[in-house]
Amino acid sequence: LPVVLLESQLSSEHNRSLHFMHAQQQFLIRNFSSVMRQVEHLESAYVGVRTELAQLQSIRHSVATSIEHLHEKVTSHSVQLADLDSQAKSLKAKLASTKHL
Repeated sequence: LPVVLLESQLSSEHNRSLHFMHAQQQFLIRNFSSVMRQVEHLESAYVGVRTELAQLQSIRHSVATSIEHLHEKVTSHSVQLADLDSQAKSLKAKLASTKHL
């Protein structure tokens, strides 16, 4: 009788262990699936961020090019204004000298 009882206890303990291991396995599978979904979400977000970064870099390049062109125009206009100012001074001097005549 004690051997049968011991075998029954061992079998019961073995079944509990198997049940616990199965529950742990199911828990790990669910967690792994959840982690994989999170990884996929992060990969998708990363692609989105990289795309936005590329767009921002393109915009930055366009803005820098526009600023460069504007700077060239301002410089050109400054030279033209200086030239016009010089011509105006020259004309004023000529006008002043003709008034004295």
